[in-house]
Amino acid sequence: AIYNKLVDGKESAFLSRDIATIYKDVPLDVGLDDIKYDYVVKEELLDIYKELEFHSLIRKTIVTDHDNSISNKKDINILDSINDITINEDISLYIDLTMDNYHKASIEGIGLYNNNISMYINLFY
Repeated sequence: AIYNKLVDGKESAFLSRDIATIYKDVPLDVGLDDIKYDYVVKEELLDIYKELEFHSLIRKTIVTDHDNSISNKKDINILDSINDITINEDISLYIDLTMDNYHKASIEGIGLYNNNISMYINLFY
């Protein structure tokens, strides 16, 4: 009975193996340099982030932009010291941590925002 099942299922077994096989011999016209991520964020993407109010992505994008290619950086002031802050009105405060568990995390930076102020203080450098 088992022999008959193996003989009858032989074609199905080989088909399953072919379906599960990952073929790496595919000719591509794209090299690794073509798909390398250079940390360059286009202004169009930053505009989409602003439109959708993705504030944390805007902050992370501007802080991690290694090429300084964003011309909209004037919208958010990135400071290296708390002593550079002058605020005379109510603000929202965001504390950026090194990990999700705030009991064990260190403070990486502080974001401050209201209608007139938008700044990020980088404390982790």
